[in-house]
Amino acid sequence: IKTFRTRRRRRRNFAPILTIILGVVLVGWLGVRFFRAVFSNVRSETASATIQILKGRAEFSLGKSGTWARAYSDQKFLTGDTVRTASNSHVSLELLGGNMIFLNENSELKFTQLEQKSSGKKIISLQLARGQMWTRVSDDEFSEETKSRFEVETDRMLLSVRGTIFDLSTTSAQDVVRLIKGNIDVDIFED
Repeated sequence: IKTFRTRRRRRRNFAPILTIILGVVLVGWLGVRFFRAVFSNVRSETASATIQILKGRAEFSLGKSGTWARAYSDQKFLTGDTVRTASNSHVSLELLGGNMIFLNENSELKFTQLEQKSSGKKIISLQLARGQMWTRVSDDEFSEETKSRFEVETDRMLLSVRGTIFDLSTTSAQDVVRLIKGNIDVDIFED
């Protein structure tokens, strides 16, 4: 006589598998959020300056690297970058939609802040370490009524620009500003 045992089907418990899957999804989601927070300041070209080499040679330094390399036309620069021109060289830079800067020979310009907010507000802050720049700033975007800001700093002064065409040169001895059109607020630093 053969006896047959009826096997009971074991009911599978999916709880541990679901717990593992949910844990992996949660860790992945938290990882993405963490990397977005940590790397949110990664270089983005949405607010940039584009260079055109008009004559001669220009060099650039990215951020705080301190190393210089040759610049090429249509190259983009971001907050923290610096551009310098060699002897007998001239370049143009377009910043945030049509604002133009022309750098003369032996000039060095740092992009302290280039920012374009979703509200349309633009912030351009530059530092002219040496040399000469001619600048044309949009009347519409940087007028007295807008919250946008265009500033140029030297060792001795800070220019707040309001839709202007101006020329600025700085040497170890003096700064010279020539206003061609528009308005500039000048703050002179005390020694």
